[in-house]
Amino acid sequence: MDIIGVTSDRTEIVEKFLNNYKNNFGINMISITEDQEIKKLFPHYQIPHYVWINKSGVVAAITTADYVNAENVRKLILNETLSLPTKNDYRDVASYKALKTLVEIDESRNFPSLKAYSYIGGYQKDVKSFQRHLYITKQRIPQG
Repeated sequence: MDIIGVTSDRTEIVEKFLNNYKNNFGINMISITEDQEIKKLFPHYQIPHYVWINKSGVVAAITTADYVNAENVRKLILNETLSLPTKNDYRDVASYKALKTLVEIDESRNFPSLKAYSYIGGYQKDVKSFQRHLYITKQRIPQG
């Protein structure tokens, strides 16, 4: 199984991130950079955006990170049917538009990262609230 990251970010920024990730976590990742074509094939507003392609080259699912787990990966590898809900980016377009301008690139840490964001809005059916703090270091720090 291959996992390929796809981004519209500049190659030099992504290379810094991937090198840092490899040094910190020992995982070598590959990525397509400066992409415009794949995004046209699989349009989305929110990331992460997972497109699951089976051995036959057929799209088996399009999901959020919530469905990336050992059982679903096993099913994909064995070419079993993935019965997962399709990601719906359009349900929360207002949040995306509000957050888009608040995302900054932190090149001082040698890779892009989300510095901070806030969003306050009215009730939206099926939209979950969340709070997460993530710090990437050489030591594993729990997320809360």
